[in-house]
Amino acid sequence: MKHLFARKASLSLHIARTLLISCVGLLPVQHHAWGQEDLGTLQDLLPPSASKPTSRSLNGRVRLFDNFLIHPLPVWSSFANGPAPAERSKIRTANKSGLYQMSMVPKDEVFDSWQNLFTIVSKQNDKRSVVQHARLVMQQFRAVCSPSNLQVIRVHASPQLHIQVVACGNYSRDRSKGQMAVIVTMRNQVGLATLTRQWRTPAFQSKIQTSWPVPKNEMEGVIGELARSRLIPVKMTKG
Repeated sequence: MKHLFARKASLSLHIARTLLISCVGLLPVQHHAWGQEDLGTLQDLLPPSASKPTSRSLNGRVRLFDNFLIHPLPVWSSFANGPAPAERSKIRTANKSGLYQMSMVPKDEVFDSWQNLFTIVSKQNDKRSVVQHARLVMQQFRAVCSPSNLQVIRVHASPQLHIQVVACGNYSRDRSKGQMAVIVTMRNQVGLATLTRQWRTPAFQSKIQTSWPVPKNEMEGVIGELARSRLIPVKMTKG
C-alpha cells in the first residue's frame, strides 16, 4: 500500500513539473515544502480515539458514497503561505438524490459573487469514464463563455485521472469578466469524483498566455496539489 501511495505522489509531482511546459510553454514548477507533504494514511480516515487527541489536519476528508476522498484544502492567498485551514473558508454542502456537492469560498467572499471557488462533485453509481465526465464539465463552461475567447487545455488523461485547464477570457453575457479553472476528475473501481479550483477575474485574452490573470506558479501549484488527492474505497478502511 505504501508503494502505491508513493507512486501516486511521484505522478502528481511529475504532472505538476511538466504539464504547463508542454501545453502552455511555462517554466517547470518549483518544489515547495507544501508539495512534499503526505496526505495521510488510511488510519486518518478512521474515527479518532477519545484518549488520543490528534493534531489538526491540513487536508480535507469527505465520504463520497463508497469512497473516502482525501484532498488538500484550498489556498486562498498564495502557495508560499502554505495550506489554508478550513476556518478561513465558508463551506456549503448538499447530498440529494445520489449527488454530493461541496463548495468552498474564502471567508471574506460570498457564494453568489465569489472570486475564488473550490468544489467537489460526486454522483453515486456513476459509471462514466473520466473523459466522459470531463466533457460534461466542459459543456458547462462552453455554455457561459464566449466561444471565440475560450481555451481548454488537456493536461493529463488516463483511465484513473483526467486534468484540464480552462481559460475563459470572458463570459458571453458579461464581457467584462472572465474565469480560470483547474479541473481534476479521478476514478477508481467503485466511484468517481471531480475537484475544481476556479478564479473569477476581469476579462483577458485566453489565447495570449502572458495575459492570463492567475500567476503560473499558482496555477502549477494548484494542479500539483489536486493531482495528489486520493480516492479510497471504504472497504479498504474496514477490517
